[in-house]
Amino acid sequence: MTVREIATAEEFGLKENTIFKKIKDFENSGYIGRGLKEGRADTFFITPEGCKCLEKERGKS
Repeated sequence: MTVREIATAEEFGLKENTIFKKIKDFENSGYIGRGLKEGRADTFFITPEGCKCLEKERGKS
């Protein structure tokens, strides 16, 4: 998904720039990877490590 797609898919109340900064943090941590280009935009995906972390966080609720 692109940053714009993420911003429109969920109502985070955040601007695209803020979402991009968070994505960069998750990418640096290994939870998100950079995919293929969609036009000029980068796409992102959740890595296996990110899936494990997400499942762990979902289990805490």
